[in-house]
Amino acid sequence: MAAFGLRLAILGALFGGCAPRLPVPKAGSHVGDRYVAVPYPPSPAKVETIPSSPNEDAVWVDGQWRWNGTGYGWRPGQWVVAAEDAAYAPPSLVRLRNGELLYYEGSWREGSPPRPSP
Repeated sequence: MAAFGLRLAILGALFGGCAPRLPVPKAGSHVGDRYVAVPYPPSPAKVETIPSSPNEDAVWVDGQWRWNGTGYGWRPGQWVVAAEDAAYAPPSLVRLRNGELLYYEGSWREGSPPRPSP
């Protein structure tokens, strides 16, 4: 039985390393970002079909809900070319001890703002 487990682990390592990887931006934090107090959380993210990368410098930024003052609107994901020192803080929802909800939209930190990839 142990030999079977070992074979399974080896196969997983071999084929797991062959899976394509989606290039994403470096992770950042929302420290210092502005938040929006919202009355309820956004819906789960929409499922998106990710098109082929337009070039090898592009990274994928997932779609996100944006608060417009009365409700959430969907902003689709996109390929962008970010500065090498740029980091992206994905959308985040924080519930305070008093029950208040704070929503942080996705935002870029450091470097120059990314540009959409053609």
